[in-house]
Amino acid sequence: MGNTGGKLSPADREFQGNRSGWNKAQKMKIKVDGSLKEIRMIVVGKMGVGKSAFCNILLGSARFRSQDSWSPVTTNVQAGCVDRGNRNIFVIDTPGFRDGEKTSDQEIVEMAGHICEHFLRISPGFHCIVLMLNADERFSREDKEIIDDVKKVFGNDVMDHMILVFTRCTSDDDLSKLTKTTDPDFKKLLEEVKGRVFAIFRDCADYEKQERVNSFCKMVDDLCKDIGALYTNEMLLEAWRVVESEIKTPQDRLKIKDLQKKIDSLHLVRYFLNLFRS
Repeated sequence: MGNTGGKLSPADREFQGNRSGWNKAQKMKIKVDGSLKEIRMIVVGKMGVGKSAFCNILLGSARFRSQDSWSPVTTNVQAGCVDRGNRNIFVIDTPGFRDGEKTSDQEIVEMAGHICEHFLRISPGFHCIVLMLNADERFSREDKEIIDDVKKVFGNDVMDHMILVFTRCTSDDDLSKLTKTTDPDFKKLLEEVKGRVFAIFRDCADYEKQERVNSFCKMVDDLCKDIGALYTNEMLLEAWRVVESEIKTPQDRLKIKDLQKKIDSLHLVRYFLNLFRS
């Protein structure tokens, strides 16, 4: 990832040209003529839903710990990068929401901290965010609360970049049944993500996994063509400024403030790295 040969990528040139507007929560426009050469994504979902297993499928190997369990397997943020099919895939696997020991505010602050850890690697922004759901389970109040928390971490605009990935599907017919739901909350979610749903099948053979990776990446290509923009780090900072006022405890509010300061300092690091490369 990053630039080679002293040249800046188009995204980096635009970032450098707009450095005076760091605090403006604007999407960064991109043009996708064919396939994206690089996909940067974040994977979120509740504990035990299969985030790490999905990330391993994308990366083509068992990079992340994964198992069928109701206990949290991913306790810290994990990140992996691989070149597959003439494109670079960078994925951040986040710890599961609702592990039973933390308040919603604590989970929001922790998620912000996890994203901050990899700020430079996802700069100037990411292409999509994946929300993992279980096809075997009804859309629950807990799922809705997790989506609300994701919106608090990233802001409402993150829904423009979201893809719903369902685990434990037997075929694409499962998705057809899910999208015909009468559940008003789930129908609203489908509308917010413009119907972008994807299935991960049970017990995939290796060749099937590669086909699913290709299909998923094509969905990300189409998403980026449709919206023509990245979710930027400036949008992330704007979301944190909003959520800071909503967090109840002074200690957690202070943590969010500290993360904002850290991101601002990392902006400077990235800027000077770009000057050095140019």
